[in-house]
Amino acid sequence: MSCQDPKTCYRHEQPVDLEGATAAVAADYGKRPHVFRVKLANGGDFLFQCKDEVSVYIIALTLY
Repeated sequence: MSCQDPKTCYRHEQPVDLEGATAAVAADYGKRPHVFRVKLANGGDFLFQCKDEVSVYIIALTLY
């Protein structure tokens, strides 16, 4: 579902609710280096790849 309101959406996508989400290194994902996983409270699962050390991103998401 796309979102048309530019005040609440980014590039026609609705924001992801990070409340209750967890972030951790995706140790079971071996296709690419520097990958971490964000698991949402609603069951969603996202993988993100960083240029370098992933711990900085995990700490930032955990403090959110």
